Amino acid sequence: MVVPAGRQIHHHQVECLDTRHSYMGDLFQLVERAREREYDRFLVINADSVLVTAKSLQSFLELTEGSEAGIIWPAIRRHSIPEMLRQTVLNDLPGRPDLIRSGVMMFRPASLHPKKNILRKLARDPNKIVLRSPLGLPFWAFRRVQAEFYRRYAELPLLGLRNCIMWGMKLLNTEEIKSCMKSCLGCERVEMPELDIGVFGFDVDTPKELKLAEDYLRRWGR
Repeated sequence: MVVPAGRQIHHHQVECLDTRHSYMGDLFQLVERAREREYDRFLVINADSVLVTAKSLQSFLELTEGSEAGIIWPAIRRHSIPEMLRQTVLNDLPGRPDLIRSGVMMFRPASLHPKKNILRKLARDPNKIVLRSPLGLPFWAFRRVQAEFYRRYAELPLLGLRNCIMWGMKLLNTEEIKSCMKSCLGCERVEMPELDIGVFGFDVDTPKELKLAEDYLRRWGR
């Protein structure tokens, strides 16, 4: 799991990594750790979106069966989301208003070959860049700022300035997103299957989200 330092979970089967405050940066942390552990594949579930339930997860696993893509990142059809919840779902796919990114993905570490220069940029700890001479102050300051920026905004070194702007303006289509992922992760294939989410679960962080959950369950008598 990738969580803020103050929200560590102490469990013998759960390893917590400190978030880099960046979607792509956190993904790369998981990829790096997966490669170190030498497992064949990793299933990542992001509990900060509307929860993927057992039913929709089973549908996803059926879609990925037999695939050898380096990363599989399904999209959820927006029409399968209860209408009252659609207003809370902001992570729609650029160029496809009918789809949203799901909070689940599968990747195969052996199929991923990230660029080493990018990995070095993301792994550089600004606190470990020391000032060795007063004459080197401008260079030291630049390296510290650059390291902090890359840790928090990993999309820039990974996707490049143009693609970051296009992503932010929602002008990249799904094929271009897959192309960006293939490039920065160094894999031959990225798949983005579409699925219906089925029954919903709720990640409740605010009173508003709790009320939405209660209203939805009350409507169905649950």
